[in-house]
Amino acid sequence: MCSAAGALAALGCGAGSESPASGASASATATTVTATSGPAPPCTPRTAEKLGLPFVRVCPPGEPGFWIGATPMACSGGDHDAMRCPTVTAIGHPVSTSPLPIRPTTAQLIDAETAARVCFYRMGGHVASRAERVKARHGLGLATVLVTESDSAAQRFRFAELPEWVSEEPGERCENQEPMKTCHFGWYPAESRSPGVPWANMRACQAVFHAVPPADLPLVALGSGCAAPTWSWAEAPGSERPLPCGLHTPAGHAPGTRGDAAFALACRAPALHPHPVGEDKNTAAYRCVLPASALGAYDLPGR
Repeated sequence: MCSAAGALAALGCGAGSESPASGASASATATTVTATSGPAPPCTPRTAEKLGLPFVRVCPPGEPGFWIGATPMACSGGDHDAMRCPTVTAIGHPVSTSPLPIRPTTAQLIDAETAARVCFYRMGGHVASRAERVKARHGLGLATVLVTESDSAAQRFRFAELPEWVSEEPGERCENQEPMKTCHFGWYPAESRSPGVPWANMRACQAVFHAVPPADLPLVALGSGCAAPTWSWAEAPGSERPLPCGLHTPAGHAPGTRGDAAFALACRAPALHPHPVGEDKNTAAYRCVLPASALGAYDLPGR
């Protein structure tokens, strides 16, 4: 399970969250929050947790806001034999003035129907809709980044975005026992494809958000690569080492920044977990969305 303190402090958490539950018993464990009377307070981005999982509130202008997983649903220790669980960095803009580094985590790659059922039965919500996922990207820069290393000096490190399931209909239509009858699911970003996981080349990377990046840090876009002709792991054996380039925020111009906000990365080779033989192309990561009022009583400080 993700620790609330570390995960919520950085919009990310270490590998290992609870595995999905199913059926009515899982629904019964969901936290229930009773709405209070009076006018709703203005929506402000903040973090909270439910069942040990980190969520962040997205506040589009003029809308009540919604809670979305701060990270994609992660794998527990026992999940690696049954599903693919690549190591990823779930980047996102912090919502406090003193955030901690975003630690690497894992992402469950499963089929859309299972993802929808997990969000409904376990979390009392739904898989993010495409509209919600776009708002989370523009508002907080949420993205699931798969960092890999190659032998090419010109493209030593690559920053691919792991696709996530989204519903094409409003998410509330998918909150039922048979989501495939009421919703159609696709990948986000739309042009992405479920990749074969490069297990041997994955790198576990932490990220630090900079509203104004260091002037000497070259910046690259998500989906591109980083040249590092003289870079060597030998200079920091067994520990994280800063990469020679940073990653532009996928949100574009971030509020309160010059427009060049970015993430500095420090990486190490992750431990290789056992995983199912073969690659299932009809799988993706996913994030759950909760109702706007679901976590109002569970706001936590310190992001």
